[in-house]
Amino acid sequence: MFYKSSYERHNEWYNKHFPSAESKTDLYKRNREADKNNLSVWLQDIFFSCLNPLLANKRSRWLTIGDAYGFDAQYILKSGNEALATDLNTDFLTVAKQEGIISSCSAQNAEKITFPDESFDYVLCKESYHHFPRPYMAVYEMLRVARSGIVIMEPQDPVTKMPLLQFLNNLFCQQQNDYAQNMEKPVFL
Repeated sequence: MFYKSSYERHNEWYNKHFPSAESKTDLYKRNREADKNNLSVWLQDIFFSCLNPLLANKRSRWLTIGDAYGFDAQYILKSGNEALATDLNTDFLTVAKQEGIISSCSAQNAEKITFPDESFDYVLCKESYHHFPRPYMAVYEMLRVARSGIVIMEPQDPVTKMPLLQFLNNLFCQQQNDYAQNMEKPVFL
Protein backbone atom coordinates (compact mmCIF):
# COMPACT_ATOMS: atom_id res chain seq x y z
CA MET A 1 0.00 0.00 0.00
CA PHE A 2 1.16 3.54 -0.78
CA TYR A 3 0.83 4.77 2.80
CA LYS A 4 3.26 2.13 4.09
CA SER A 5 5.97 3.31 1.71
CA SER A 6 5.27 6.87 2.87
CA TYR A 7 5.91 5.82 6.48
CA GLU A 8 9.12 4.05 5.48
CA ARG A 9 10.43 7.07 3.55
CA HIS A 10 9.73 9.31 6.54
CA ASN A 11 11.44 6.89 8.89
CA GLU A 12 14.55 6.71 6.70
CA TRP A 13 14.89 10.44 5.96
CA TYR A 14 16.28 11.49 9.34
CA ASN A 15 18.83 8.71 9.58
CA LYS A 16 19.92 9.30 6.00
CA HIS A 17 20.69 12.96 6.71
CA PHE A 18 21.80 12.49 10.33
CA PRO A 19 23.11 8.91 10.54
CA SER A 20 24.64 8.96 14.03
CA ALA A 21 23.61 10.10 17.49
CA GLU A 22 26.55 12.51 17.33
CA SER A 23 25.24 14.14 14.13
CA LYS A 24 21.83 14.55 15.77
CA THR A 25 23.41 16.06 18.89
CA ASP A 26 25.40 18.44 16.67
CA LEU A 27 22.14 19.71 15.14
CA TYR A 28 20.83 20.66 18.59
CA LYS A 29 24.18 22.22 19.50
CA ARG A 30 24.14 24.33 16.31
CA ASN A 31 20.56 25.33 17.04
CA ARG A 32 21.46 26.49 20.56
CA GLU A 33 24.48 28.45 19.31
CA ALA A 34 22.81 29.91 16.21
CA ASP A 35 21.93 33.54 16.01
CA LYS A 36 18.23 33.79 16.79
CA ASN A 37 17.78 36.93 14.69
CA ASN A 38 16.99 35.31 11.35
CA LEU A 39 14.06 34.72 9.02
CA SER A 40 13.48 31.12 10.06
CA VAL A 41 13.24 31.95 13.77
CA TRP A 42 11.03 34.95 13.01
CA LEU A 43 8.57 32.75 11.08
CA GLN A 44 8.54 30.10 13.82
CA ASP A 45 7.83 32.81 16.41
CA ILE A 46 4.78 33.87 14.41
CA PHE A 47 3.50 30.29 14.20
CA PHE A 48 4.07 29.60 17.89
CA SER A 49 2.50 32.89 19.03
CA CYS A 50 -0.86 31.54 17.80
CA LEU A 51 -0.70 29.00 20.64
CA ASN A 52 -0.22 31.55 23.41
CA PRO A 53 -3.92 31.96 24.34
CA LEU A 54 -4.23 28.18 24.79
CA LEU A 55 -0.97 28.03 26.73
CA ALA A 56 -2.18 30.56 29.31
CA ASN A 57 -3.65 27.69 31.35
CA LYS A 58 -0.49 26.17 32.82
CA ARG A 59 -2.18 22.87 33.65
CA SER A 60 -2.83 21.68 30.09
CA ARG A 61 -1.49 18.42 28.75
CA TRP A 62 -0.40 18.57 25.09
CA LEU A 63 0.47 15.96 22.47
CA THR A 64 2.62 17.10 19.55
CA ILE A 65 2.27 15.13 16.32
CA GLY A 66 5.03 14.99 13.71
CA ASP A 67 7.36 16.83 16.08
CA ALA A 68 10.51 15.19 14.72
CA TYR A 69 13.02 17.44 16.50
CA GLY A 70 10.93 18.18 19.61
CA PHE A 71 10.86 21.94 19.08
CA ASP A 72 7.04 22.14 19.21
CA ALA A 73 6.97 20.35 22.57
CA GLN A 74 9.86 22.52 23.75
CA TYR A 75 7.82 25.69 23.13
CA ILE A 76 4.87 24.26 25.06
CA LEU A 77 7.08 23.10 27.93
CA LYS A 78 8.62 26.58 28.22
CA SER A 79 5.11 27.94 28.82
CA GLY A 80 4.73 25.75 31.90
CA ASN A 81 2.41 23.15 30.34
CA GLU A 82 3.03 19.43 29.83
CA ALA A 83 3.94 18.14 26.37
CA LEU A 84 4.61 14.73 24.90
CA ALA A 85 6.56 14.93 21.63
CA THR A 86 5.76 12.27 19.04
CA ASP A 87 6.87 11.26 15.58
CA LEU A 88 7.03 8.06 13.54
CA ASN A 89 10.78 7.99 14.12
CA THR A 90 11.95 8.83 17.63
CA ASP A 91 15.69 8.80 16.95
CA PHE A 92 15.88 12.60 17.08
CA LEU A 93 13.38 12.84 19.94
CA THR A 94 15.48 10.48 22.04
CA VAL A 95 18.48 12.76 21.56
CA ALA A 96 16.27 15.81 22.29
CA LYS A 97 15.28 14.19 25.59
CA GLN A 98 18.94 13.49 26.44
CA GLU A 99 19.76 17.13 25.61
CA GLY A 100 17.01 18.40 27.93
CA ILE A 101 14.95 19.90 25.09
CA ILE A 102 11.89 17.75 25.87
CA SER A 103 10.84 15.70 28.88
CA SER A 104 9.20 12.75 27.13
CA CYS A 105 8.61 11.26 23.70
CA SER A 106 6.79 8.45 21.98
CA ALA A 107 6.75 6.81 18.56
CA GLN A 108 3.29 7.48 17.14
CA ASN A 109 1.64 7.22 13.76
CA ALA A 110 -0.74 10.18 13.40
CA GLU A 111 -3.17 7.92 11.57
CA LYS A 112 -3.25 5.34 14.38
CA ILE A 113 -2.48 7.02 17.71
CA THR A 114 -2.12 4.43 20.48
CA PHE A 115 -3.43 6.56 23.38
CA PRO A 116 -6.95 6.17 24.79
CA ASP A 117 -9.74 8.62 23.99
CA GLU A 118 -9.38 12.09 25.53
CA SER A 119 -5.87 11.44 26.86
CA PHE A 120 -4.70 15.02 26.23
CA ASP A 121 -6.21 18.46 26.56
CA TYR A 122 -4.80 19.58 23.21
CA VAL A 123 -3.06 18.10 20.20
CA LEU A 124 -0.68 20.19 18.09
CA CYS A 125 0.19 19.21 14.54
CA LYS A 126 2.50 21.90 13.21
CA GLU A 127 3.84 21.74 9.65
CA SER A 128 3.35 17.97 9.45
CA TYR A 129 -0.17 17.49 8.15
CA HIS A 130 0.87 17.66 4.49
CA HIS A 131 3.14 14.63 5.04
CA PHE A 132 0.33 12.28 6.08
CA PRO A 133 -0.68 9.87 3.31
CA ARG A 134 -4.22 9.63 4.79
CA PRO A 135 -4.73 13.01 6.47
CA TYR A 136 -8.41 12.58 7.37
CA MET A 137 -7.53 9.54 9.45
CA ALA A 138 -4.98 11.67 11.29
CA VAL A 139 -7.59 14.37 12.01
CA TYR A 140 -9.98 11.76 13.36
CA GLU A 141 -7.27 10.33 15.60
CA MET A 142 -6.24 13.76 16.89
CA LEU A 143 -9.87 14.60 17.68
CA ARG A 144 -10.27 11.26 19.43
CA VAL A 145 -7.36 11.74 21.85
CA ALA A 146 -8.02 15.47 22.54
CA ARG A 147 -10.37 16.62 25.31
CA SER A 148 -10.52 20.31 24.40
CA GLY A 149 -9.25 20.70 20.85
CA ILE A 150 -6.63 20.28 18.18
CA VAL A 151 -4.40 22.83 16.48
CA ILE A 152 -3.26 22.11 12.94
CA MET A 153 -0.81 24.62 11.50
CA GLU A 154 -0.03 24.33 7.84
CA PRO A 155 1.38 27.74 7.10
CA GLN A 156 2.37 28.72 3.64
CA ASP A 157 6.05 29.53 3.86
CA PRO A 158 6.67 32.70 1.85
CA VAL A 159 10.34 31.79 1.53
CA THR A 160 9.53 28.70 -0.55
CA LYS A 161 7.35 30.78 -2.88
CA MET A 162 10.14 33.23 -3.62
CA PRO A 163 13.24 31.51 -5.01
CA LEU A 164 15.52 34.46 -4.30
CA LEU A 165 14.49 34.53 -0.62
CA GLN A 166 14.92 30.78 -0.40
CA PHE A 167 18.38 30.99 -1.93
CA LEU A 168 19.41 33.77 0.46
CA ASN A 169 17.97 31.97 3.48
CA ASN A 170 19.82 28.76 2.57
CA LEU A 171 23.02 30.67 1.93
CA PHE A 172 22.85 32.54 5.23
CA CYS A 173 21.90 29.48 7.26
CA GLN A 174 24.78 27.43 5.86
CA GLN A 175 27.45 30.10 5.90
CA GLN A 176 26.62 31.62 9.31
CA ASN A 177 28.74 34.60 8.31
CA ASP A 178 28.72 37.94 10.09
CA TYR A 179 26.25 39.47 7.68
CA ALA A 180 23.65 36.75 8.30
CA GLN A 181 24.19 36.84 12.05
CA ASN A 182 23.59 40.58 12.21
CA MET A 183 20.61 40.64 9.84
CA GLU A 184 17.54 42.25 11.39
CA LYS A 185 14.03 40.86 11.22
CA PRO A 186 12.04 42.21 8.28
CA VAL A 187 9.61 45.00 9.06
CA PHE A 188 6.30 45.20 7.22
CA LEU A 189 4.56 48.54 6.97
